[in-house]
Amino acid sequence: MKPGEWRADPAKNPGGMLFQCGVHALHELMYYFGPVTEVFAQMRYDLMPTKTADAALCHLRFADGLIGTLQAYHCTPYRHTLSIFGLEASLYRDERHHEAGTTFFLQKRSDDGGYEPHEVLEPLGESDPTGSLRNFYQAVRHQDLSMCYPGVIEGARAVAVTFAAEESSRTGGAVALDKYLPDSLLRSMPVVAVH
Repeated sequence: MKPGEWRADPAKNPGGMLFQCGVHALHELMYYFGPVTEVFAQMRYDLMPTKTADAALCHLRFADGLIGTLQAYHCTPYRHTLSIFGLEASLYRDERHHEAGTTFFLQKRSDDGGYEPHEVLEPLGESDPTGSLRNFYQAVRHQDLSMCYPGVIEGARAVAVTFAAEESSRTGGAVALDKYLPDSLLRSMPVVAVH
């Protein structure tokens, strides 16, 4: 990034990479686990010649009490990962670069309390890179916002987490999301069951 670009302007990109790209990860996490209700974050602003956050580490609390972390960086090579740790098994996703594709791994707990070797998972079905655009088109055509997912409300939830993370980084304390979202938007959200 260079000074003068929109990504380098805190008024247009609050939270730096957390706002720019992290919102997509936040949306995905909330799709799986429900809304985030509290965030504690630490950010650095001194690694790149910009005024936005270069690195963000966010501790998230979800409405049902589940906790997780999200890290977002402007100053490292590209890599997206997702780890979901469970009592019976853990799921890992590793994406080194868009062209290289994504690899999924499953690791189950063994009967003796240890862990089985990682098993590579093949995704079922085909990827649909135009799905969000098609959903938007259908929502407009049929004048039915429920057909558009993710929509404005899901976007507002993800952006609210970035604002709360910026505040948390400045103040040094955890920030509740109810400051940025009304309770009706904070708690009501369809959740995909992860088994």
